[in-house]
Amino acid sequence: MKNILSKIKPEDFVIGIRPDMDEDNVWTGEIHMSIVTDKNNPLDDDDYYSQPGALFRLMAPEQQQTLFNNTGDAMADVSDDVKKRHFDNCTKADPAYGAGVAKALGM
Repeated sequence: MKNILSKIKPEDFVIGIRPDMDEDNVWTGEIHMSIVTDKNNPLDDDDYYSQPGALFRLMAPEQQQTLFNNTGDAMADVSDDVKKRHFDNCTKADPAYGAGVAKALGM
């Protein structure tokens, strides 16, 4: 990961952030974010798990627990198939992340 980060230059990315506005043009509290990268960007487009795993490992245990609780609350009514797919993705990022999500989802 450090090797990849050392190759990234600020000009490799353009990040657009736009507030989400309701019909009365009042900010909803949500944002839309888009990232455009240079064709020579050194990041591997097939790596979807190292960055969320690294972020998870930076979190304090209390923050990780909040993440698990929020995930459990937000996904309480989704199908078991969706829960399983989310668990699989979290586990690929970090096994402890997957275990916490599984517990929060009652899996």
